[in-house]
Amino acid sequence: MEDCPLFNFLFFLRTILTNYKMKKLFITLQIPLYSLIFSLSLLCSCQHNQSSHSAMTYPCADTIPFHAAADTLCQNIVKSIDYIPLLGSDQHILPEVFKAITNDSLIFLGNREYHMITVYDLSGHFRYEINNFGKGHYEYLDLANFTIDDKYVYTIDNVQKQVKVYDISDGHWVLNRPLPYTACDMAYLAPNRYLFSCIPAGPQGAFGEEQILAAVWETDSTFQTVTRSYLGYASSYYDMIGKRHYFTRSGSNILYHDYQHDGYFVFSPACEAPQFVSIKFDNPRPNNAVPYQDVLDVGYQYLSETPVFTQGYIISEFVEGEENDIYVIDTKNGHHTYHNCRIDAHYQMLPPCCQMGQRYVAYLADAEFYNWLTADGFQRADAETERLLEQGGACLIVYTLK
Repeated sequence: MEDCPLFNFLFFLRTILTNYKMKKLFITLQIPLYSLIFSLSLLCSCQHNQSSHSAMTYPCADTIPFHAAADTLCQNIVKSIDYIPLLGSDQHILPEVFKAITNDSLIFLGNREYHMITVYDLSGHFRYEINNFGKGHYEYLDLANFTIDDKYVYTIDNVQKQVKVYDISDGHWVLNRPLPYTACDMAYLAPNRYLFSCIPAGPQGAFGEEQILAAVWETDSTFQTVTRSYLGYASSYYDMIGKRHYFTRSGSNILYHDYQHDGYFVFSPACEAPQFVSIKFDNPRPNNAVPYQDVLDVGYQYLSETPVFTQGYIISEFVEGEENDIYVIDTKNGHHTYHNCRIDAHYQMLPPCCQMGQRYVAYLADAEFYNWLTADGFQRADAETERLLEQGGACLIVYTLK
C-alpha cells in the first residue's frame, strides 16, 4: 500500500499535523484536513479491496487505543448543548427510539414496540407518522427496522417477508417489495446500493436455507439481487448481545458494527468494500465466543453500539464488565478519550441516536430523568420544553462539539 500515491500524500499530511512547529499554522485547518485525510484514505482503500469476509483482510483506516479514562469534564470538547422540543410529541408518544435518521430537512424516529415512525422537521414541528400495524396491503406486522433515501422511507417486515415503501414527503404508502431473507437493519448507501444486516441473536435464532451467511450484504433497489456480501460467519455463530440497529450514517458514509468485531466498518459510496476501524482495548475479549457471563465476571471491554462519527469525534457506548458509559474519542488529537464525570452532570454526554449536520443528537422523553440531570448540573431547557416533557412529550438534545 505504500506504493499508492494517495498513501504517500496522506503520510505527508500526517507529518504536517504532528509536527509541533507547524501546529499553530494549521490549527484552523485541522478539521478540514482530517476530513480530507479520512476521505482520501477511503478512496485509497478502494484500490486494495479483498474478497475474504474476515475483518483482518479489509483495509484498516485507523487503529484506536481505548483506555478507560479518568473522570473528565466534557467541557473540554462540548461547545454548546441545545434543546429542540418535538412539538406534538405528547400526542405521538415514543418513550424511546431504536433508530433515528436525519436528512437536510427532517428527522425520522422509530420505535419497534409501538410499530411507529414519527417524523419532525429540524425545528421540532411534527410532520407525519407511519403507524400502519396490521394485515392490510399497506400495513406491516413487524417493524424490524427502517431507512430512507431521497424519495422514500423503507420499513422491514420480516413476518410478511416484505419491504414496505412510503413516500418521504408525507408518509403515504407507495408499494411493497418482496424480501427473500431475514433482515435486522438496512441502510441506503448510494443510488441502487442498499445495505442489509442480520446475525442470529441466539442458538435458537438460526435462519432458513435462504438466509445469507454474511453479517452485511448489498443489493440493488429491488432488494432481490445480492450484489456483494461482507463479513461471513459460520452457520453456528450467533451474537451474545442484541442490538437495536447495526448501521449509523456519517455524512455520505455508513458505519457498521456487531459484537464479533472489536471495531467498526466504514462503507463509502466511492468503494466496493468497507474499511475497518480497529479498537485496541486494554482488556479485550480473547475471542467472540467467550461466554457472556465470563465477559461480565472478568471485566472484558468491548464496543456495544455502532458509533456516531462527527467532526473527527467517535461517540458511542463502551462496556467494561458490568459497567457501561458513553465515551468520546478525539481522532484529531492523539485519540484522547473522554467519558462522563462521575460527580457532575453539567456536560453529561447522553447516548447518541444520530448525527445532525456536524452535531450529534440524543433523544429524551423522560421528565424524571431530565429532573435528575438538571439537579446534578445539566443545562436546563426553556419553559416550553420542560412543560412538554412533563406532559409526556419528548425533545432532542443537540451537542455541538469543539
